[in-house]
Amino acid sequence: MSARVEKALLTNRPPWRNLLGQVTYEEKAAIFRLIGYEPHTGQVPIHESRERIRTVCCGRRFGKSKSAAAEAVVCSVLGGGTWAVAPDYELSSIVFDEAMSYVLNSELASQLAAEPRTARGRQQMIFKSGGWILGKSSHKPRSLLGRGLDLVIYDEAATEDNAEILHQYLRPVLIDRVGHLLNISTPRGDNWFKEVFDKGQLGVRGYASWQMPSHTNPHVSAKELLELVEDLPETYYRQEILAEFLENIGAFFRGYREVSVLTEMREGAPVGSCALGVDLGRHEDYTVVCVLDIATGEGRALL
Repeated sequence: MSARVEKALLTNRPPWRNLLGQVTYEEKAAIFRLIGYEPHTGQVPIHESRERIRTVCCGRRFGKSKSAAAEAVVCSVLGGGTWAVAPDYELSSIVFDEAMSYVLNSELASQLAAEPRTARGRQQMIFKSGGWILGKSSHKPRSLLGRGLDLVIYDEAATEDNAEILHQYLRPVLIDRVGHLLNISTPRGDNWFKEVFDKGQLGVRGYASWQMPSHTNPHVSAKELLELVEDLPETYYRQEILAEFLENIGAFFRGYREVSVLTEMREGAPVGSCALGVDLGRHEDYTVVCVLDIATGEGRALL
């Protein structure tokens, strides 16, 4: 191991318990330099924080996956266990692949204990320090049961409607090692992600949060963002670019498949008097037609 790598990996590695709560930003920065990652001004506060629950509400192209992958490398190369989690494997691959690229294209490749595994559902990097990074999907929550962890990264967290993923599966795996959770996502209305974000804004102990619009990233073209102002409906621009929490956008029919009892009307089926409701989609959503049997309250169609 080169002296440069040895210095970056700290002569006295912190113990696993609350590992990321003990690593300083300067120590992280030494590893960042090894992997060629230079955080921009919006990313620096995220890396500086030692709070256990960090939530980043950000616009598109802010650089959330790059910053999360850099955190994963720091944790795992120092001996910590890390999960890169997302609502599906395709999304979880983004952070995992970024972390793998950092490692394989730097001196830290010599710290790998084995060749990385990249097959979907089996993504894994193991380090000589005993640390590891696994790619995980929250689509099947039982797969999130397992050993204690030092860091869980939850990418596109706001797109997960089921708050139990956080409370029943992710938080418990952090208990014994006093691990950390990094939620990163573009907002999606008033859901559990916003609740956790608000705790950081209110200064609740152990929580930190940041609202980072796309233009916080100095590498994003200002001209491109100006064009989006013209092309996107205002509400979508505010959510996707300005990272604002909006109650209504995209929330009218979320999760309807799970709770709906509506059935498609079959030809010849007996039907009494019906009521028909129409929600006209104009610029920002879809037109929805709902037909209900007045006598029974049963849904006959959702179009």
